[in-house]
Amino acid sequence: MRHKKIYLLLAMIGATSACTVANENQVKASSKSPVYRLYSPNSGEHFYTTNFYEGNSLKNVGWLDEGIGWQAANSGAPVYRLYNPNVKGGDHYYTLSNY
Repeated sequence: MRHKKIYLLLAMIGATSACTVANENQVKASSKSPVYRLYSPNSGEHFYTTNFYEGNSLKNVGWLDEGIGWQAANSGAPVYRLYNPNVKGGDHYYTLSNY
């Protein structure tokens, strides 16, 4: 009888551990955001955004949706996006520097 209780206890610990690992994996998977890649056939420029609605707005004015470029971590250093309107067709620049 004592052995059955020990086995039952071990089984419960194992099930709890498996659930904990599954929850940690779900958190890790959800801590990333898709980066949408779009292309302008007019300027030849690629554009990247994590904002789904921003991507849709660009598609409505002629940019081509190239899908998800990659999954970006939601933590870590921020990426800054700058725009240069002086280049023909405009130009975006992405950097980790805030200077």
